[in-house]
Amino acid sequence: MGKQLIPSATEVEAQLKKKHFAPVYFFYGDDTYQIEQIVHQVEETAGKDVDIDFDKRVYFAKASAEDILSDVQSYPLAGRKKLVTLKEFEQRTDKEKNRFSAIFKNPPDYTIFIVTHAGKISAFSQEYLKVLTEQKYIYECKTLRSDSLEEWLVQFMAQKGKVITHDDARYLIMMCGEERSVLEMQIEKIILYMGAEERVTTAILQSQAVNTKKYQIFDIDKAIETGNKAQALKVAFALLNQGEYPLVLIGYLNKYFTTMARLPEIIEKQVPTVEAARILGVPQWNLPKLIPISRKFNSRRLRTISKALFDADIEVKSSMFDEQTIIAKLFSVIFQD
Repeated sequence: MGKQLIPSATEVEAQLKKKHFAPVYFFYGDDTYQIEQIVHQVEETAGKDVDIDFDKRVYFAKASAEDILSDVQSYPLAGRKKLVTLKEFEQRTDKEKNRFSAIFKNPPDYTIFIVTHAGKISAFSQEYLKVLTEQKYIYECKTLRSDSLEEWLVQFMAQKGKVITHDDARYLIMMCGEERSVLEMQIEKIILYMGAEERVTTAILQSQAVNTKKYQIFDIDKAIETGNKAQALKVAFALLNQGEYPLVLIGYLNKYFTTMARLPEIIEKQVPTVEAARILGVPQWNLPKLIPISRKFNSRRLRTISKALFDADIEVKSSMFDEQTIIAKLFSVIFQD
């Protein structure tokens, strides 16, 4: 069986609001924050139908398959429902995982069985995955990227009674990375500092947010600004080792050089800073720094870089070369004299 179109875990949230509970929930993906959040929601919502705490059980990787399967199949001690959560499923062997196929196929109607698998699943050839897919009990938790992550941060702040612009949300992500659990900790610290103040500003972020990434994607900007190819490669390779996707790097550079290409017209027309930042889709605080850098790239050089970015995108998607080789080739073009 090839790659499957697996529904997002966000679909479960709508089901929970309607009090519709499946007998099995299998959550997997690289967004451990979303996995934790959705499991908590299922446990809180479905758990209201469980009469006693003893009928709410949580198992981890060291628990034997026999004990877990026995518990899932045994009747509740009180009431009509029981809740069993199995975490760290990714740590089990394929043989062990497939032992759960039967319970996934024919789950008891008195048990709600939640299973979490941290990390991606690239192939669905295992029997248990075929069953979960057929039964529609499996959901993916994908890491939010770019605009989606910014929007989540803006909405999360709003739920806390605070206002943050998309520019400042992007700035916080640049400082702290894309891990939502890390961002949430930073947000809680910022909110505590702000007190009754409502609007989150760049100054507040600079004074309160902790830079949790050794390397950040905008460190590449500094290398481009100084023409330091070795530093740019060092940062890019470090980001790849930190788990950054090469297409994210390429997309960032594509936006960066698109901005470089559009800046001369903005400057010539003397567009006000606020309006120029909106047109270009860049933070206001970053615009003055970009103007002198743009003068280093004439239209011919920008066309060459644009083609190199396009080629790099194709190479990543077609897996023609390893990631570091593709990025190294791209930077050879960007840093040509």
